[in-house]
Amino acid sequence: IRYLKRALTARPTDLLLCRQLRSLLIREQLWLDLAHHIGHEAEYASDAHEQALLYLEQGEVFRDRVDAPRQAVEAWFRALELQPDNKPILVRLMDAYRSTGQWDASVKVLRKLASVEPAPKKRAQYMYAMAVIERDKFEDDDRALDSLDYALDLDPGFEKAYAALDALLIDGGDAARQDYYIRRMLARAIDAELSDDLVVELALRVGALNRDILGDDQAAYDAFRLALQRRPNEVALRRQVAELATVVGQLTAAARHQTILFEQSPDDPGPL
Repeated sequence: IRYLKRALTARPTDLLLCRQLRSLLIREQLWLDLAHHIGHEAEYASDAHEQALLYLEQGEVFRDRVDAPRQAVEAWFRALELQPDNKPILVRLMDAYRSTGQWDASVKVLRKLASVEPAPKKRAQYMYAMAVIERDKFEDDDRALDSLDYALDLDPGFEKAYAALDALLIDGGDAARQDYYIRRMLARAIDAELSDDLVVELALRVGALNRDILGDDQAAYDAFRLALQRRPNEVALRRQVAELATVVGQLTAAARHQTILFEQSPDDPGPL
């Protein structure tokens, strides 16, 4: 090993010497020496792509063999400087930051990953991971809401993001904010042609918020009417639409709904 190191000092770009030393260090399990040797190979690499791959490998040796996460991050940063949009490098940095609790840095890397990822569903997963950190580590519900909202823009059927956003809205207790975000979820559900059950659930929530808390009877009427379009045979829902139609001055519509109610439930059409 000493001979090969001295030889490399004189001929640092000799590939045969580099390979011989690498093989010997691996055989002897001299992992710290191997990590430094890979750094030497990277320094004299022929192009930026090869250099980045070697720094990536160096970081893995530091992390997996030497148990030196700080040096691993430094190696991966050198690789990232050469290839700023390289996803494997970004993923390793993200994992390293999360394992050591460096949450600010984790969010920055996740944001970068989301910007370079072409697949919308994968980008949505990165935004969801950001939101979890923002919610649980930063205790910043507003930032988490924005990240989850963007995740659902990218993937309207992302159930975990939907559930997380919904939980934040319920815990927050701000009716106007709930109305804003639920309306956005409703619009996405319609545009993405998601299930009628989800559309109806969201429309009913918008309706109830506006009728019972925000005092916007017109908005409540529009929302309940949308739900009724998907559930025309639900008597209780049609009764609510009929009552709200009367409140907002849609008397012709109210009479029509009342007629249908009588046909659907002649024994109890309910008051107009």
